[in-house]
Amino acid sequence: MLEKSVSFWGEFRGTFQSVVRLGWRLRKRAVNRINQASLETGDNAPLFNENYLQWFFETAPWSNWKINLDGRYGKIADAENLVLGNMTEIEPIITYRFGPVELKASGTFRDYEYEDKSLYKERFLSFIVLYRRSQRISHRFLYLDNLTERDVDRWRGDELSKEIERNFEYTLTYSPNDKWRILAGIKLEYEFESDTDEGDITNRQFYCKIEKKI
Repeated sequence: MLEKSVSFWGEFRGTFQSVVRLGWRLRKRAVNRINQASLETGDNAPLFNENYLQWFFETAPWSNWKINLDGRYGKIADAENLVLGNMTEIEPIITYRFGPVELKASGTFRDYEYEDKSLYKERFLSFIVLYRRSQRISHRFLYLDNLTERDVDRWRGDELSKEIERNFEYTLTYSPNDKWRILAGIKLEYEFESDTDEGDITNRQFYCKIEKKI
């Protein structure tokens, strides 16, 4: 057996196109194998008893706005370290549209505690600006800001104690007709790793891609 689970869900729908969905999950599952070279389960893939709350929230208080707030909280197994700990996870999303422009900001905030101490923290942020000049031409600006911090004294793998990644990307999309699409843009990447204590724009890309539907 790899997984056995039961879930209980409740849902509420209200004004402003609001939806609230709340669930409680009980799961016994194997999240990974100890010996990756073997496909054996049993003792090689221990089972963990997960018990957590999960929620989904969405509302549109104004015609141009949409707000989401999803998350989880409770006992959840970690596949990297093969342990059962307490996770707090919050995922907000805000979308705003006006005319041909769409703005979207989203994030994932995850805090994982094991043996009453933080095992790792993650913060992933993204910001998107999309401008549709016409049905044929669109511009997309993307910015990502990711941070991960780990307790390497208790971390099972060889990952670093702190990692930062920041990406900026601009893409121009042109569709001369329904079959062809041309994408061109630029991507800049910044990385920081705690073992080298160095950071800079480590990658610069200029790209062009041509697609055809068959």
